[in-house]
Amino acid sequence: MLMMIGSQSRRMGTVYTYNLDYRYMQQQSDVRLKKDITPVDDAWKKLSKVQGITFHWKALPISDTVQGASNLTGKLNYGFSAQNVKEVFPDLVSQDSSPDAYLSVNYMGFIPLLTEAVKSHQSTIDSSRKAINKLRDKNDKQETAIEKLKNENNKLKKKLGDLDDRVDQLEQQVNTCCQANSGRGKLKSGTETAAANGETNTATTGAITGDDASTAASLNQNAPNPFGSETTIGMYLPATVQRATLRVYDLTGKQLKAITVNGRGNTSVTINGRELPAGMYHYVLVADGQLVGTREMILTE
Repeated sequence: MLMMIGSQSRRMGTVYTYNLDYRYMQQQSDVRLKKDITPVDDAWKKLSKVQGITFHWKALPISDTVQGASNLTGKLNYGFSAQNVKEVFPDLVSQDSSPDAYLSVNYMGFIPLLTEAVKSHQSTIDSSRKAINKLRDKNDKQETAIEKLKNENNKLKKKLGDLDDRVDQLEQQVNTCCQANSGRGKLKSGTETAAANGETNTATTGAITGDDASTAASLNQNAPNPFGSETTIGMYLPATVQRATLRVYDLTGKQLKAITVNGRGNTSVTINGRELPAGMYHYVLVADGQLVGTREMILTE
């Protein structure tokens, strides 16, 4: 260690020590000796502007006269450039009044700066950990919610599959009935049916029958038929029927409408012609899963 006693302009002497061994070094720091005390702010930001360096000392005039002085110039050293430190912490750099005087750095002054920088960095780490833990909790809740939705989705898929099977069965019954009725020439308009049988326009069929004919569910021919703006489909449903649906199909068997029938006894459903393109349709009455009857209707332009 090279120590100057005095100042650069009035140097009293030079002390050179090599492998100096000391147990501790103390500086007076009693708060009673201090004034204008303020906390250190932005230590981390300021320290980031100071560049640590490695270096070798240049040859010194004492190198040839002091034993071991060559070790000072030959060994790799770590430290700061006083000029760099002065740009960030000018109070940690000293210089004698002589223009050619060397700059010196108060390395002990970096201790409180490093302390505050570490504290600030630790605070940032703690905040980041809290944010991460919060995100983890949120992610866990979302995963739980997703798993719950998956389970509900699987249940709905199963229910939908069961409904599809039921619809397929009903469509098969409808198609079978339509083909059978069409082969016998019974799927005609109300006017045509009445003219062919010498009856009035109130033809009925039934699939749900009670103890006598008065309790049989039946489906009537729509009136008017053909129709333009709207037509009414009459039917009879016993009070014992729990669920009834009127379905409308095109000639390819594709279902176009499904209307829940809430009335019981002699009731009816109105079809709005503006909701369908002109053409011929089958309509079917299903009560409690059983096919009551099927008819044809014609919608004109």
